[in-house]
Amino acid sequence: MSSPDKIKAIVLTCDRYRVMTQHLIVQYERLWPDHPFVFHIPYQELGGVDSERIKYHTSPADIKGAVLHLLANIDDEEWICWCVDDKYPIQLVTDKIASLISHAMRSPEVDSLIFCSCRVTLTNRKLSLYPH
Repeated sequence: MSSPDKIKAIVLTCDRYRVMTQHLIVQYERLWPDHPFVFHIPYQELGGVDSERIKYHTSPADIKGAVLHLLANIDDEEWICWCVDDKYPIQLVTDKIASLISHAMRSPEVDSLIFCSCRVTLTNRKLSLYPH
């Protein structure tokens, strides 16, 4: 189960896109230094050194195999963050996001949360929960 201060962030990636994965992580560190994520990175040959915020997992090369491998030891009720290595934050309203995450993790009726702006909400801010 996820602890209130740590959330597994599963990164959908492979070895050849490692530079993009690193950029994703750097952006979170830069914009939200105390973020709750522990990034779980699948790899085939290009591993790395585990840290408090990054865990490397030897995984099959195919996306389905990698995802199933990464999900194998996660409780069905555990909160996870799905990260795609070519989608990274450029701006985060961290106080609002932290509040939303905290609320969502305590609310059994909430099963997902998205705190990024999709293209339509970038051009029409009224469609987002927090338009500022």
